[in-house]
Amino acid sequence: MLLFPKKYITMIRLGRKTTALRVAGYSHWHVGQRAFVPTVGYVVFDRVERADFVKLTDDDIRRIGCDSREELWTELLNEYSEQDILKRLWRIDFHILPMEEQERIVEDRKRDKMRALQAVSRRRGSDTIYGEIQPGEDVEMAAPPTTMTEQEVVEAMANRCAVYHSTSSWENEPARSEFFKIFQASPRDSRGVPTLSGEWLRVEVKRLIGDDERWNEIKWILHDVCSAWNQWQYAIKKWKDAGE
Repeated sequence: MLLFPKKYITMIRLGRKTTALRVAGYSHWHVGQRAFVPTVGYVVFDRVERADFVKLTDDDIRRIGCDSREELWTELLNEYSEQDILKRLWRIDFHILPMEEQERIVEDRKRDKMRALQAVSRRRGSDTIYGEIQPGEDVEMAAPPTTMTEQEVVEAMANRCAVYHSTSSWENEPARSEFFKIFQASPRDSRGVPTLSGEWLRVEVKRLIGDDERWNEIKWILHDVCSAWNQWQYAIKKWKDAGE
């Protein structure tokens, strides 16, 4: 998923904004990658590369959606530090997919999700935390065990990524609650702070999956969930620190 402020949505729809700037230590994006933009649809990345703010041309700035270099600089400073802008800036050029392609993707995702749910159904009992989920079923999820082992956390995460990898966003319910319940049940230290990091979890799930094709299907959702996992972990640690 690629998120933008509301003021850019119309510009993207009209083809006036075709470039995005993001700050990151390494590229989370690659040429040819498809991403979902809420209220716009699916876009494809045409170019992904390191960007130098000083070397951006006037045409680059217009494609980003700003009228001047000063306006762009002010906007970036609202989100990132000056150091990050100058050293960790990435440029992503993209275009919107045609409507017929958008519709095909939606149908493919529905079919893939159905197949994933059917696969979970055939393996009923393998997921000791949540059990079986049927398409469209609105059920109350059972509370997770007090503490899961590291292996149980890895297996549960891989299972849920397989189920929800074809959704447009893991942050929709019930996916978000299910991933958070895994986090709640993960091992903790004597202070109650979760001990497993998102980075560790990502490596272990990849090791468990093994197969490159299956890994490529779930790696985007796993990356997003593990990033959120680190934020949840950080929030609990700061809350514990504040109470001591």
